[in-house]
Amino acid sequence: DFISDADSVSGNSGSPVFDAQRDLVGLNFDRNRQGLDRVFTFTDRQARNISVSSTAILHTLRAYRCRAVLAELKANG
Repeated sequence: DFISDADSVSGNSGSPVFDAQRDLVGLNFDRNRQGLDRVFTFTDRQARNISVSSTAILHTLRAYRCRAVLAELKANG
């Protein structure tokens, strides 16, 4: 997992997280308490989103031998 100061609101869980090179690096799944009330105002001083790393997702899919999902993602399983 990793944190970022991305601007997200309720309902953004599962949204992709990209790096500056536009590579998928994870999926957003939670945020800190301060993020719950920033539906209309964004501040990078308190905004913290929690995301799961795409590397960890692939590792888990391989460990559980989810070959069909890996094939769909075009990830070598």
